[in-house]
Formats: sequence, structure tokens, C-alpha cells
Amino acid sequence: MKKLSSTILMIVLVLALGVVPCFAAKRAVSVEPLQNVAGAEGARALPILREHIVSAIAGSAAFRVKASTDAAAQYLLTTTVTDFSFYDSKSDKAKVRGLIKKAFGNAQTESDAVSDAEREAAAKELKEISDNPTGSKVSVDVNFVDNNGNIVFAAAFVGDKVGATEEKALYNTCRDLAVQITAKMESVAQNEPDVPVVVAPDNGEGSGASAVTAALPKKNAAPSAFRGVIGDMSGDIVYIDQGTASGLTVGDMLTILRENGDVVINGQVVGKKEQAIGKVKVVEVLEKYSVGKILEKTAEVKQGDTVKRSVD
Repeated sequence: MKKLSSTILMIVLVLALGVVPCFAAKRAVSVEPLQNVAGAEGARALPILREHIVSAIAGSAAFRVKASTDAAAQYLLTTTVTDFSFYDSKSDKAKVRGLIKKAFGNAQTESDAVSDAEREAAAKELKEISDNPTGSKVSVDVNFVDNNGNIVFAAAFVGDKVGATEEKALYNTCRDLAVQITAKMESVAQNEPDVPVVVAPDNGEGSGASAVTAALPKKNAAPSAFRGVIGDMSGDIVYIDQGTASGLTVGDMLTILRENGDVVINGQVVGKKEQAIGKVKVVEVLEKYSVGKILEKTAEVKQGDTVKRSVD
């Protein structure tokens, strides 16, 4: 009966409204050419990483790579290699000791306790290090944007794997990065409403929708005043010193401020003057910090600058 009711509803939509209901399907992603700011060595990672990203998206339950027949992609994925290095896999003594403790040690306190799965993973990684002399570490900055220009997330990822040769280590590292990036994309997809999307048919005059735009969560609550500090930076990405407890939400626009002299009243310094030097958009809110992307600036943004949201 429920299935029959759904069918009747679809027929009503088509006949009464002249629209064709299209239920949630894999969303098309345009994987942009990878960028490299890590020098000549970093360029080695570009074709391998792109191949793995395309493969990982193709295997995703929520996304697919944009096909040549698609009028437009619903999302744009840009990836920049920011750091690249090979190393002796056995040279990181602290890492090896930590893995040994996790795989074979006895927990002294409750906080030291590890699950059976964690022990197994640590033992497996130790064996990989023992069998493979070369390590590869690649850092990337990733921006995931919808086709309206909204930043869904901007995040930094690090891949660190070993292999019998430099080529194998790099292959494993790029595969690990692709898995991390796709997992982040899918975690975002899980937060989107699972509702049918209605696509108007083309009437021959170009009014038909060429692509379905993925719906993003809408914020209804009125924003509250916020003031924080930029604690770290990576290119146009800033890390703000406050997280979920601050009330920040993804999409919030903040003004970047810099101190510009003293406020003097009746001969007393009572505060600091501030000059607006740019705008930043919040792209991710975590427990202890938030991530933003600089959208505009009139001066170089620095660690220690203030970010502020005012309530009119």
C-alpha cells in the first residue's frame, strides 16, 4: 500500500505540476587538475593521486565522477599538494615505539586502553614498516565546493605510508589520501536531507534544469556575537581558536581585524583600535577549533589577528 501511494504521488506530480520527480542519486563531482606547491618532488604525486581520487569517488555510494555527457557537475573538488617527502621507514623511533606499545603493551590506565581492532591495526602497521624500508609522506589542501560556489568543506589531509620502493610507498600514500578525502565527502553527504529532488522538464526554450543542485543544510537560528583569534594558517585557510561551544556554524562570515593604535579617553588607554582587513568564511567547526577560508583581504592576514562576527 505504501509503495502504491508513492507511485500515485509521482503520477500526480507529473500530471498536475508538469514536473518529473528525480530521487536522490549519486552526485556528480568534477575532479579539477591537481595543483602542486611542493616543488619538483611534489609533482611526482600528482598523476598517481588523481588516479586514486577518481577511483575512490567512482566507488563511493554518494558520489560519482562527472561524465562527459553531464551538463554540469554538482560539486567541484580541488586538491593542492603542499608538502612531499620520502624517508627511512624505521627512522621514526617515536612512531615505532608508540605502535609497539599499542600492539603489545598492557594498559596502565583506562585512558591507555585500546580496542582489539586498534591492536590489530598497530601490529599490521609494524609489520609493514619492518617489511618495507621506504616511507612516503604527502600533505594536501582540499576544497570541496558546490556548483553555487558555496564551500562545503576546506581541509588539510596527510598521507603517510610505506613501501618496498619509493614508487610503491608513494602509491600507497596516495591511495590512503584518496580514501581520507572520499570519507570526508561522504560524511558531508550523510548530513544532507534525503528527499526527492524535482527537476523541471525542458520545454525547448532552454528553461529545463541542466543539472540538479545538491541541497545543503539551511541555518535558521539567528547568529550571536562572536570574537576569536587566528591561531594558525595554511595559505588561505585559517584555524580559529574556538570550536563548537562558541556557536559558530559552517557558512558564517567573519571580519578579520588588526590592532591599529590605542583608544585613549581622558588621558587613559582604555582599549585598542581595530582596522578591518578582510573577510573569512567558516567552512568547518570542530570541538576545539574552527576552520575558515579567506575570501578577501586588504593586507596580509597573520597569526594572532582577530576574527569577529557582529550582530546588527
